[in-house]
Amino acid sequence: MKKADLAKAIYLTSHLTGEFLLRSGQVSHKYFDKYLFEANPRLLQRSQNI
Repeated sequence: MKKADLAKAIYLTSHLTGEFLLRSGQVSHKYFDKYLFEANPRLLQRSQNI
């Protein structure tokens, strides 16, 4: 797997759209949840092979 492929897989797994209330009180329509890929064993395994 190439780094670009891994980056795309992480993005597709963790990038969320919707309406999110941030800690700052602001509203965002995009959110990147790092825990979604950190909890994905297949994605983590693929990252070790680079």
